[in-house]
Order: sequence, then structure tokens, then C-alpha cells
Amino acid sequence: MVVKAQSRAERVAEERREGMEGAVRDGAPERRERLMESLRIYGGHCAELGRCSAARPGPHSADVTAVLEVTAAQECGIPCHRHG
Repeated sequence: MVVKAQSRAERVAEERREGMEGAVRDGAPERRERLMESLRIYGGHCAELGRCSAARPGPHSADVTAVLEVTAAQECGIPCHRHG
């Protein structure tokens, strides 16, 4: 039996393939779909806030972004206050 020496790149690629196969078995497609849906919702919220802030004078776009981040964090149950 002849054993071919693998380059580091080949070993890394093989480890990634093996890891991905395990991830697919561990429910990665379902997690990916949930992530994609969350990103679509997030994008929709960003677009809506952009339209609202552009339609009339009001808060700066950075303030609108901050409100969006706080709202998203609250929806996920992530505390958004800082102590310091």
C-alpha cells in the first residue's frame, strides 16, 4: 500500500470536509435556514427604518442604526445596557 504525503492545505481541506459532513448530520441545514430567515427579517427592518428616516427630517442614520441594534438585541433577549 502506497501512502501519499499530504500537504498542509490538503489536510486542512480534508478536515473541513469531514467537519462539514458532521455538521450536516448535526442539524446545520436547519440552523442555516433559521439564520437566513433572521437575516432577511433584519434586512427588512433596516430598509424600513431607512425609508422612514429618509422620508422626513429626524434622527441621524447612526441613531436609527443604534435603535435597530437595541431592538434586535431585546428581541433576542440580549441585555443591551452597559455598566461602567
